[in-house]
Amino acid sequence: MPTAQWFSTSPGPGLDFLLGYVHTFDGEHLKPLYYSHQRYVDDVTNSINNLVLQRYILREDGDEIIRHAKNSDVPTLADIPSDISDDLK
Repeated sequence: MPTAQWFSTSPGPGLDFLLGYVHTFDGEHLKPLYYSHQRYVDDVTNSINNLVLQRYILREDGDEIIRHAKNSDVPTLADIPSDISDDLK
């Protein structure tokens, strides 16, 4: 479920076109999308279950994504996973 807008390139000189960035939504943008934390978790769970059924992701990976959604602060703060190992704990 969207909690940010992702850009594949950055404007600017030099090699900036190779660098992407993320613009996270604030509470003002998140609350109309997910009026409660449970609504966000339900939306994530439904989407993940469909992706598992279609075999786009493994059940184990889907369970991890759902667990991450349950531990997030959406709709108060955006939930953007990073490559830092403790992010999904």
